[in-house]
Amino acid sequence: MNKIINKVKKSALLKLSFLYVVSLFAHTSLYAQGGKDLFKTNCAACHSVGANKLVGPGLEGVNEKRTREWLLKWTKNSGELIASGDADAKAIFEEFNKIPMPAQALSDEQLNEIYDYIANPNAETAV
Repeated sequence: MNKIINKVKKSALLKLSFLYVVSLFAHTSLYAQGGKDLFKTNCAACHSVGANKLVGPGLEGVNEKRTREWLLKWTKNSGELIASGDADAKAIFEEFNKIPMPAQALSDEQLNEIYDYIANPNAETAV
């Protein structure tokens, strides 16, 4: 009798563990966004991936113009970069009517996905 109960417990524990792992994966997949979706959600209101200026500059070629380190600093807190005296940051701020880019509360990973998308907006996205 104890062997049967232990077997049922092990089976139930295995099933629960499997369901937990599956639910974690499903939860992560639901909230994971690729660079294109992140761009549309966080950037497209002010920027294009092309050369067109909107509220802010078009971002075509931005990965060649600036380092990732600079882009991360700018995107996370443009005001701080402008205040530091960075010549490029000040020039962009002046060019766009002294309207600072709002700080973006995204992770480095998310921002890098956006920059990768900007670098190649026509690439097929992996599923």
